[in-house]
Amino acid sequence: MCYNYVRGDKMKKIFKLLCFTFVLLTLTACGSKTELTEKQMDKILTEKGFLINDFSGQIEDKNVKTVKIATNKDYQIEYYIFKEEKLAKEAFTNNIKTFEDLNKTEGKTKNSDNYDKYTQKLSDTYNSLTRVGKMLVYASINIDYKSDFEKVIRALNY
Repeated sequence: MCYNYVRGDKMKKIFKLLCFTFVLLTLTACGSKTELTEKQMDKILTEKGFLINDFSGQIEDKNVKTVKIATNKDYQIEYYIFKEEKLAKEAFTNNIKTFEDLNKTEGKTKNSDNYDKYTQKLSDTYNSLTRVGKMLVYASINIDYKSDFEKVIRALNY
């Protein structure tokens, strides 16, 4: 009788440990995103009906390697690839400050390992800023296109 009790107690501990490990691994996986390459970004956005224009040659900031603007009939999405992740983080933080100072409205921020997301909903505008690794994705769109824009962001897994 005592043997079964100890064995049952050990099984409960092992089960709890396995559950804890599973939850930990699941949360860790949710905390990071995979940074898309420039070509992957171009391909996905083109498939979603966007026309991609490269403005990299016109940017004066030496910390930015690539600047592209993807446009469809309703709105545009800008994306920047920085030389270092640290520089993308700085740009992310500076842009949030600009949004909030300009619009006098706080947005929502989500942060994890290599991923930061900021959204700001105004009466007629939806602002979105997402950083994954060295890439920064920005859009300021009419609120009517928010749902469509979010579908595009989901397709990017951002």
